[in-house]
Amino acid sequence: MRTANNVFSYILKNLKEGTLMKLALLLGVIVVFLTSIFTAGYEAKPGVPKKNQ
Repeated sequence: MRTANNVFSYILKNLKEGTLMKLALLLGVIVVFLTSIFTAGYEAKPGVPKKNQ
């Protein structure tokens, strides 16, 4: 049975050049997109009429 450290080192050894950068960029874009979706709903103050916001 492999430990987590061995698994990660195996994955890093077998990745092609540039794949890790593409993965990091993709994960970064996903995080930013999801963050913007979830924070967009909290712009309005709850319980305050729309005119006073």
